[in-house]
Amino acid sequence: MSVYKTPLQDTLFIFNDVLNLNKYLGRGAFADLSVEDVLIILEQGSKFVEDKIYPLNKLGDHHGCVLNQDHSVSTPPGFKQVYQEFCNGGWNKLSAPQEFGGQGLPTIISTAFEEYSISANMAFSMYPGLTQDAVLTIATVGDPLQKKTYLPKMVEGVWSGTMNLTEPQCGTDLGLTKTSAVLQEDGTYKITGSKIFISSGEHDLTENIIHLVLARIPDSPAGTKGLSMFIVPKFIVDENGNLVSRNNLKCMNVEKKMGIHGNATCEILYDEAQGFLIGEKNKGLNSMFVMMNIARLQTGMQGLAISELARQKAIDYSRLRKQGRDRSGAGGSIPIIDHADIKRILAGISAFTEGARAVALWTAFLMDLEEENFESVTNAEAKQLVGFLTPIIKAYFTDNAFFKASDALQCFGGYGYIKDYEIEQLVRDVRVAMIYEGTNSIQAMDLVFRKVLLDNGESIELIGRLIENLAADSYSVKNRKIFDLLSSALMHLNEATTWLREKSAQNEMKLIESTAVYFLRLCGHVIFGYIWLRIMIAASKLDTVDEINNRFAKKKLATGEFFFYQVLSESGFLLKNIKNSNANLLGDVISDGIA
Repeated sequence: MSVYKTPLQDTLFIFNDVLNLNKYLGRGAFADLSVEDVLIILEQGSKFVEDKIYPLNKLGDHHGCVLNQDHSVSTPPGFKQVYQEFCNGGWNKLSAPQEFGGQGLPTIISTAFEEYSISANMAFSMYPGLTQDAVLTIATVGDPLQKKTYLPKMVEGVWSGTMNLTEPQCGTDLGLTKTSAVLQEDGTYKITGSKIFISSGEHDLTENIIHLVLARIPDSPAGTKGLSMFIVPKFIVDENGNLVSRNNLKCMNVEKKMGIHGNATCEILYDEAQGFLIGEKNKGLNSMFVMMNIARLQTGMQGLAISELARQKAIDYSRLRKQGRDRSGAGGSIPIIDHADIKRILAGISAFTEGARAVALWTAFLMDLEEENFESVTNAEAKQLVGFLTPIIKAYFTDNAFFKASDALQCFGGYGYIKDYEIEQLVRDVRVAMIYEGTNSIQAMDLVFRKVLLDNGESIELIGRLIENLAADSYSVKNRKIFDLLSSALMHLNEATTWLREKSAQNEMKLIESTAVYFLRLCGHVIFGYIWLRIMIAASKLDTVDEINNRFAKKKLATGEFFFYQVLSESGFLLKNIKNSNANLLGDVISDGIA
């Protein structure tokens, strides 16, 4: 069995050489951090996930979660103990607000650790991950008493949190929500309904679970405009955080899933459970979007993290497995990593994974913005970029990750299809990331309609400006051709954007919907092109007198070239797919009465 090693060197390269984090240390969000602090956090975090969390990955997949007769859920062996160690070490609260007991570290630090934790054990990482999302939501829209009551123990890890949206009759279309919330004389609400697919919905890791639930107050408008959000704790607590009584909710089922077996995906029944309105009445979806947006970024991180683990396993196996001979006829059997097609597969996985890591950390860096002209953008532009990048990170990362995990499995041949080498688990685990937190086609439509057409293409223009800013530095890369390839892809994106705006003006909405997935992939290619050019520029400036730096720089430049010549070249085909789309033709292909 291979081990997992965190990509610490690559993370530090992105921090120090690509994003120039060092020049921001000591000011703004980084006021209390030094170079040594960052290194210690990442080194200690690496050791914890490698030694403690990763060994539970296969066990969690094999054992799964168990629904008991009393409707409680037992997590896999070892999860509870390691979760306590995780919280005792403060790993669950790296970026949580200091006023509630968190460490208040910049998002880029917690994002780097989050990748490590997910790679080590995706199912395990979801328990503290969802709690962090709930903490952010309550801190953003909760009233002072709610923050005081719930946040300290959630930040500490004694309590956990969930997000309750989906119901049997509605997933993406939350306007069909039936769960009701009836106002009581004391100002609380009685919550009644059934919620499904609730990640971490019931478990034995914490003494209380704080559910954030979307429900409808009887006199509210129909559709999503009539939804409100409620805090519905498993145990009712007083304002000092003491458990008072068991609430009227219970886990009715733990889903038997394709993957992430170590995380309890639950059906929760609310039977006049006591709930507390959080945020404004009938503004629940707005409040829940705080949690949903950060969860979408985390889902993208799951794609990156699983792809990294799959890459490591495929490389390790390909170095050991001998199969075939060199076509020159020299020598005996050779390691399969010496075969050109295996090298192609591994290069593709590396180009995606290393690019995704840089995009994720750059996005987190933008979220830490506290001053103008940070990363060559204003505060407003940084927020605009994060909004634009969110659906891309969620969908582009997870689409690619599933296929890269499958490619990694291919390196194992028949052994990849059985459980011995743990690679098939990664294919199963990562598949859900394309579905939950809004399917990837929904992300594509969100990008097209809300992030491109609604802002008249301003975000695309901003990306173009950032790319142009690299023009002078691009001469430090092997040749000017790399920048020209990126400029060509940007031209394809601009042409596609113009086409979308024209079709929008003609009210060709079905046609636009049919091209949204292509458009998102084209955006992802250009974003990766931008970040890969930054990576290559940074790598070309490394001190190559040092042999380790020399090998590292050589690998980065080669991987970057692979991306530009073998991946970014798809941009022209995507533009053609967009412009050749025919919504009427799709209707003829899938017509009623024809199997």
